Amino acid sequence: MGQPDSGLINVALRLGSFSVRDVTIPLEKGRINGIGGKNGSGKSTLLRAIYGYLRLDRGAILIDGREIGEYSERERASKISVVHQEHPEPISFRVRDIVSLYGTWSGSSLSLESVAARTGIAHLMDRDFSTLSGGEKRLVMIAAALYQDTEFVLMDEPTAFLDVDRELLVYDLIRQASLMGKTVVVVLHDVNSLAALCHRITFMKEGQVVAHGRPEEVLRTDILERVYDTGFTVRDGIFVPVRRDLSGLRVRVTGRDTWRIEEILAMHGAQMGGGQMELHYDGSVVRVSLNGASREMPCTRPEDAAEAARLVFHGTMEEYRVSTSSMISRSERPEDFAMK
Repeated sequence: MGQPDSGLINVALRLGSFSVRDVTIPLEKGRINGIGGKNGSGKSTLLRAIYGYLRLDRGAILIDGREIGEYSERERASKISVVHQEHPEPISFRVRDIVSLYGTWSGSSLSLESVAARTGIAHLMDRDFSTLSGGEKRLVMIAAALYQDTEFVLMDEPTAFLDVDRELLVYDLIRQASLMGKTVVVVLHDVNSLAALCHRITFMKEGQVVAHGRPEEVLRTDILERVYDTGFTVRDGIFVPVRRDLSGLRVRVTGRDTWRIEEILAMHGAQMGGGQMELHYDGSVVRVSLNGASREMPCTRPEDAAEAARLVFHGTMEEYRVSTSSMISRSERPEDFAMK
């Protein structure tokens, strides 16, 4: 049985020519609520509305039964913390002072040094914020939001600018926040990150909610294709975007590794069987015939053989073949790479 709602978003607003239309999302207490969609779908706008930065045309944002506009700035700072997608303007303050300020706003009783260690910024505490890299600044702002120790944590693309190990650290911090009873709302562009991290996912497109629910309810290829305007396939539990650029093409594949080549072509929308295109791959050369014209090129991987079919279909095979031949001829002459 799910946790009771600790927040309810029911909004409509307009920013210039862009509008968020009649979006309703329940936020579950102590859960990670993910928001996904293409750039410009309204994800970040919705997050700004939740915090109270934007004036609504209609609807309401309820936090613990109160409209967000009823909270004073201090009350809001003690209730909601935010990690923005953009870095703050360059400021010449010590990291320690910036993080401390966030705790002052909310009256946090957490240990500053403990939060710094947990978020991986202990070695940065006496550095000037303006001298940090983009990834370091991102971690500092995440640490500040967690030090604020609020019931709600809003994060807009928190792993932007981060390398893989720090990205995993941030995911762990988000999970820990949820386990501590905090309600997290996180905007993420990566479908697989949403799948791995979130208890509830909302997909948006052009300012509207396309789907909302548990991961197993909304992470379906048909929904993802509507949201992102591209094809998706699932391989080993991973959602892989593919361009459906071979729709309507029938291909007959012969030779080696036919199952793998057919699998890739099917991802791109092609149908297997006799038709316009014939593809033969023998492990060293791929030959593609389309409408009576044939092209062939050196090829040692079934993935490249499938790509050759796409290139022929789109009329770019000749450019690719010339480029590949040039690369092969250069690699056969090691003296070309000798230091002059």
